[in-house]
Amino acid sequence: QAPKARILAGEFKNIGYDQAQRAFVFQANNNGSPSLLHLEIDASQESPLINPALIIKQWGKTPAEVVINDKPVPRGESCRIGHAPTLEGVNLVIWLKLESTRPVQLSIMPYD
Repeated sequence: QAPKARILAGEFKNIGYDQAQRAFVFQANNNGSPSLLHLEIDASQESPLINPALIIKQWGKTPAEVVINDKPVPRGESCRIGHAPTLEGVNLVIWLKLESTRPVQLSIMPYD
């Protein structure tokens, strides 16, 4: 059972956890002009967080950076970020090498 995710700040809609994609899915309300997405994933012993993937629909082509519990995460082996074009727009896809049994705060920020 995947832990619940909730948006703390940002103009996004929480679509929920998609079991088929094994990813937390969000949708940008301002198609192609993303803002900060700040969220919390309520990991616990019963619902641990293990190497999460996030899909942010209609993020656009803007690059992004990730912060976990107020610590920037450099792109590389433990943080992979990509863009996936679709018919509706460009999605941001993030994979994190991260395991936790306690709540985790994530910030996903656009940068130029």
